[in-house]
Amino acid sequence: MHVIRTWAALAVLLDTHTDPALKRLLALRRDQLLELGELSDLGSIYLIEPGDSLASIETSIGFPVASNPIDGLRYPDPSFTPAWEWIENHGTLWEAPFVLCDDGSGFILIVPDEPGIDPQLLELIRTFAT
Repeated sequence: MHVIRTWAALAVLLDTHTDPALKRLLALRRDQLLELGELSDLGSIYLIEPGDSLASIETSIGFPVASNPIDGLRYPDPSFTPAWEWIENHGTLWEAPFVLCDDGSGFILIVPDEPGIDPQLLELIRTFAT
């Protein structure tokens, strides 16, 4: 997993990463959020990588991506409702923003739709994508 917590770290990634879809998405979010202040005050961006397990992702983020923090229900419980704001399919990437505070801060989870990504995470995302 790659974690971006500052605009400087995002700039480095934009200069060095080779995936054009990821670069477009990150540049778009930077342009939309930059005027709101420091990224470290707004939240973090988590880029999931092949080999990252759902458990390790939740541990790193410190948030139960596959559980609802209000009622405790966990996917694939049929009554489970995800805590993200929405899911967007960017072709080869999924984007899921989580707003955790009234000030709008939280984190963005970016998940490549490719082999090696935790199958339960991809199933969860695909199930609730609109």
